[in-house]
Amino acid sequence: MKELSPMIKPYFDAFDMYEVKSESLKKKVDEFKEKLLLFAEQNTDMMTFYSEFQNQGFMGEYTALISAVAMAAQESSTVEESSPVVLPTVKEFVEQYRTAYDEVRKAGDRPEGEKAYLRLFDVANRTDDLIEAQIIMEKERLLWNITSADAVNILENTLKKLDPLFRATSVATIASLDAYRKSSCEEELLYFLDKSEPKKMADVNDFTMRMLLAAGIAADILSFEKGRRDVYEWASDVTAEAGARQMESARADARRDIKVLKDDFNLTFDDLLADEGVAVFMLSPENMDEYGRTKKALHNRNYEVMREILYEEILSERTIKDILLNPREKAVWLKG
Repeated sequence: MKELSPMIKPYFDAFDMYEVKSESLKKKVDEFKEKLLLFAEQNTDMMTFYSEFQNQGFMGEYTALISAVAMAAQESSTVEESSPVVLPTVKEFVEQYRTAYDEVRKAGDRPEGEKAYLRLFDVANRTDDLIEAQIIMEKERLLWNITSADAVNILENTLKKLDPLFRATSVATIASLDAYRKSSCEEELLYFLDKSEPKKMADVNDFTMRMLLAAGIAADILSFEKGRRDVYEWASDVTAEAGARQMESARADARRDIKVLKDDFNLTFDDLLADEGVAVFMLSPENMDEYGRTKKALHNRNYEVMREILYEEILSERTIKDILLNPREKAVWLKG
């Protein structure tokens, strides 16, 4: 067997401290180890590993399984005194979480997660009996508190880094954060997450729809402007004719999109402009950091110019010829 990652070795070592005689229990341990190996291969970054280890339920599954193994070993030792099982001390048992705690502490921005681990380690100061320790851990939900407190810290920190105007990600993070804050166990967490799903998806879909419409209409306007510039450059009659046709095509596309905006969503172009998180997508934004909080985009003066092109040219009854013969004073900014 290849050398184990230091992230999962403590969990394997904890199981190996016991002699598992039950075939069904041994099978469960082996299956869990296989899942853990695969999980570690897919999550090599320590921060991601420990975050997802809790979020995906590995912590809860491990706790239940190691408790079952410890209980079975103790029962076996009382029946078969000729082959005693050496159980770990309470301190040894809780110390298996030390590696995860060290990663949380090194992060430096998860204080509630740190406190939750320290409360778990303190069980070794309260009792020397392993079974009593496990009862304390279950009664006071110490392992769940580690999961929830650390998850809250992670989600809070993520929310601070996210672009608050990009609601497609922020509302999902807020929903998860709210669910963790209200939950006292994994079952409640799943309940609150399920309960929040319809509203979360409605909010995400609403934002995404507005974002796509705003970007689409802006693309129509820029295509209309590109056609105009091809006409004005007049490299040849072919170029000018192609530019005029592009203006006609872009005008038709924009009118169709504006009609969809009104008929299907009861919104106007001005409604999109008024929503800062949506309007930015008219400026062809590019994320400059991992969380999209900083963006590179076209100049925001384009909002005013695009509105003028849309209402005074594209949606007007003016002909393309009239529009071309009466140029605007304001130009679209095509650089940030």
